[in-house]
Amino acid sequence: ILLVYAQYQWKKEYDRRLALEQETLQLNLQQLKNQVNPHFLFNALNSLSALISTEPAVAKEFILNLSRIYRYVLEKRNENTVSVHEEIIFIRHYYFLQKIRFRDQLSLEIDPQTEHEGKHIPVMSLQLLIENAIKHNEITRQHPLYMHIYLDGGAVVVENTYHPRMDASEDSLGVGFENICKIYSYCSDKQFSYRIEGDKFVCILPLL
Repeated sequence: ILLVYAQYQWKKEYDRRLALEQETLQLNLQQLKNQVNPHFLFNALNSLSALISTEPAVAKEFILNLSRIYRYVLEKRNENTVSVHEEIIFIRHYYFLQKIRFRDQLSLEIDPQTEHEGKHIPVMSLQLLIENAIKHNEITRQHPLYMHIYLDGGAVVVENTYHPRMDASEDSLGVGFENICKIYSYCSDKQFSYRIEGDKFVCILPLL
């Protein structure tokens, strides 16, 4: 009887801890989906202000892309993963706004086959990786930022030129990547990874 009771208590405690862990992961995931970097919005509005008087046609397209970004965030607020195809459409809207800001100093290449991939990745993970690349690297005429998204085996690869800013915070980089790792922990046994290869920074998002 004591053995059965001990097993019951152990199972009860295990289930409680598992439920708590899942709730914590879900909360972190929801916080990630609910936020689009305030600095991004601030910079976007500054860019828009400059465009309204100088390039009104571009300003109109800028507003359309900005609205599509926030519509996507709202539509996917209750989802943990989305198809690569959907994320690519979203990232093109996001890139349009960043391209207005950085002009020829920023470029993004997306392999055609990636655009039609129906398997899933964590929601907004591509946006987070692109945002990190922009935030932590020099983007100048001497060091333009080139980004490349493509499929490699069973994963989406996000690759960018690596010229880290002197004032970039390693802590904030770790937090962003930690969030992606938590999403994978919640959704799958597959793991997100990243590495530096010479002058390139490479991130691997396994397909789900």
